[in-house]
Amino acid sequence: MESLTVASQSAASATAEWLACKKAKPKDVDTVPGVQAALTRSRDVIKAVTSAREALDQALADPEVDSIAVELASVLIILAEQLGKHRARGSISAAAMARTFKKRVLECTEQLSALTDQLDRAAAKPAPARPATGDAPLANDRAADSEPDGPAVPPPDLLCSICCDVMADPVLLVDSGQTYCRLCIEEWIRHAKIPTDPKTRQRVQLPLRIVTNYAMRGAVDALPAGERRKRETAAAMAAARAAADAAANALPTHPGPAGGSHWEVEEVQALLDDASVPVVDLGGLEVKWRASETVTINYKTLSVGRALLVRRPGVVLRNGILRGAGGVAPEPHEGVVTLFVGEGAKGFLMDEVVVREGAGDGVYVAGAQGVSIRRCWMEGNGTARLANNGHGLVVRDGAEVRMEAGCARGNGRGVLVLGGGSRLHAAGVESSRNVGHGIYVRDGARLSVEGGESVGNGGDGLWCFNRAVASCRNLEAGGNDGSGVFAQYLSKVTLEGGGCRDNGASGAVAMNEGTMLTVVDVACVLNGAYGLDASDYAKVTVKGVDLSGNKKGELRTSTDAFVGKS
Repeated sequence: MESLTVASQSAASATAEWLACKKAKPKDVDTVPGVQAALTRSRDVIKAVTSAREALDQALADPEVDSIAVELASVLIILAEQLGKHRARGSISAAAMARTFKKRVLECTEQLSALTDQLDRAAAKPAPARPATGDAPLANDRAADSEPDGPAVPPPDLLCSICCDVMADPVLLVDSGQTYCRLCIEEWIRHAKIPTDPKTRQRVQLPLRIVTNYAMRGAVDALPAGERRKRETAAAMAAARAAADAAANALPTHPGPAGGSHWEVEEVQALLDDASVPVVDLGGLEVKWRASETVTINYKTLSVGRALLVRRPGVVLRNGILRGAGGVAPEPHEGVVTLFVGEGAKGFLMDEVVVREGAGDGVYVAGAQGVSIRRCWMEGNGTARLANNGHGLVVRDGAEVRMEAGCARGNGRGVLVLGGGSRLHAAGVESSRNVGHGIYVRDGARLSVEGGESVGNGGDGLWCFNRAVASCRNLEAGGNDGSGVFAQYLSKVTLEGGGCRDNGASGAVAMNEGTMLTVVDVACVLNGAYGLDASDYAKVTVKGVDLSGNKKGELRTSTDAFVGKS
């Protein structure tokens, strides 16, 4: 246990260094070198913990040791990001920089202190007895040998009901007794008109009263390493979003457009690439595109300009209009796009921006994590009518996006979420009057919806295809030419509250073996075909569903489909 004790002492030493940084005066920007020293010291800590874990792997069968290393690594990632941001912001006032820095140091000090306590507890635990040579293996050893190679499915109790993923930093909401991810519940309350618990709808007091749920945290820590890595990523994304929020409230630090009345694309691109400009404020003005090249895409010849590219982390784009053709998307992506958000743009925030009348996709997010889109409109994009192009918003290549109080209207398709690892969290979003589907989720992508509507579209309100996963609360999917919700090919869709009303086809459809559709307290009424339609071995579970007023009947199910009531 000596190596683990040394790791614990190293963590305590690093915590002491952070406490010294915390006491720095607000105007003392020279604390940044102190951060560098503490960061170096903290790297020594993680090395010590890793060494201890390896040395005790045979003697200490305790998942807590591994979880400590993962959590401490997460803290170091956040600290490194913060350090880089402060170095890049030489143009921001020293006082404001130091205040933000000091607040972050305090938060990280608390995290390191908690990690030190965990290390102490792990070091104090005796090693479990191991069977002597020739003894029969323990039951746990036999169970471990027989475990399947595939990833374990986390218990439902460990999933946050807001983001539908394993809880990251689980906290108990005192007023209701429910547990959520810290970031999820804080953002939920911050954007709610009336502060209520997401699950119970019980009103909660402000300021928000939350406490760490150590029992839940311990249960999450005991999950396999893959799930713990998800928690590590979630913690880093929380830090990126917090940094973006702070930047969004900052005053612009750049001059206005040279022309005075509008922005040129080149001017905005230069600001997006400038590391000394955290906030690109368009001042309510329009960005105008000029055709600069002729390209042929899908046998169509187009005159386009250039796409706006976001390639650096933590930048904010706000308060303006992007109107016009856009440009060719960067390779290996195809098609035309107005605003392209690349993998390096972690924590990008777009606030109160209208993206209108582009030839192809409006906003295209490829691989970027922690992206926030707030109060933005994507309208009338896809004017070139290119195949597989012309969405209001595209989320793909493992990107993670949160869209709040926005609109995708009158595009070729409203929203596309594509590919395993890609996630869209939509709260209060409208997707309407699009030529095709309102929301299209496919190929292992995940969608979570809280409120909002997908209405009046030329296709389905929500189409989930090929292992898509969607969890929707209070979604209104109505007035679409197709169905309200359509799930097929191993997709898993949950609808809770809201309605699938007045659609041209059925209210909700599940098709193909392995597809699962759960419908709870939803009004599937007044549709042109059936309230619910299940076929080809799909499984549908219903509870409290209104199926009245549909032209062809309440429910259609083939003999090979399963429909159950819970």
